[in-house]
Amino acid sequence: MSDPVSIQLQPVEDVSVESAYDAVMSSRAALSPWMHWLTPEYSLRDQRAFQARSAVLRGAGLEFNYGMVDTEGRVLGVCGLHRIDMLHATSEAGYWVRSDLWRRGVARQAVTRLLRLAFREHALARVELIIDCDNVASLALADTLRVRREARLHHRLFRDGQRRDAWLCAATRAEWLVAMAD
Repeated sequence: MSDPVSIQLQPVEDVSVESAYDAVMSSRAALSPWMHWLTPEYSLRDQRAFQARSAVLRGAGLEFNYGMVDTEGRVLGVCGLHRIDMLHATSEAGYWVRSDLWRRGVARQAVTRLLRLAFREHALARVELIIDCDNVASLALADTLRVRREARLHHRLFRDGQRRDAWLCAATRAEWLVAMAD
């Protein structure tokens, strides 16, 4: 296993569109089973549109997407808080990492920082991850970060032309901040 990679989270609208697109395209085969938006037609124009839309949604407080960036400014992936419900102070979280950096600590650092932002900066009380039951790596990460598996959701996702079960995993501010203080 290679050395861990150090990352920072930056608003996705502030990172290089070309670097983000390169991260997506270099990992197309590995990411496409899990990322519904990564169609065969995905283009640099789509990446630009995503980043522009992210700026608008951030400004409205509706969504917060971050680029995972190394010390040289290269985009290693994206993570974000989506489907924010301000009344109940909840959201869903998602992430992806370029496949040549899997198992190097990038996702762990990113999701840890994302949860810290969710609970401290964005004042959320609960963050949910909806994880395909076949996504063993993401389930292992949730377990490592003490994100509780709460329920198996029957036919929650649509992938490969079929309905798929998913785990509802959740972190609450009170439990997660205490767990991370250990």
